[in-house]
Amino acid sequence: MSWYLYGNYHYTYITEGWFRYSGGENIPTWPPEPGQCGSKSPIWLEGKYPSGYAETVNMTACMVVNGTSCYKSWTVPVMNCGDFNVAYIKPLTPETGCGHYCMDEAW
Repeated sequence: MSWYLYGNYHYTYITEGWFRYSGGENIPTWPPEPGQCGSKSPIWLEGKYPSGYAETVNMTACMVVNGTSCYKSWTVPVMNCGDFNVAYIKPLTPETGCGHYCMDEAW
């Protein structure tokens, strides 16, 4: 079972799919500190968000653990939908570990 943030709330999701945050926020592209975003292991995206409508880019999801900004990583497709971006998020596994995807508004 995995977690993602939506607004100021945590929800679980079991199936993979395209997700967006309320208000059009994005997952940050810089490493948060452990404990931010409601997790000892916050997840951020390394790379640049797509700029054109319907453009999709692969970004690297990085998990912050014990002061390491990218302890574990995996690829996350991100698509520009005009006024907001969506990310194709899969459930976390024992290999990726436990963490929370951050969002800009959580700061």
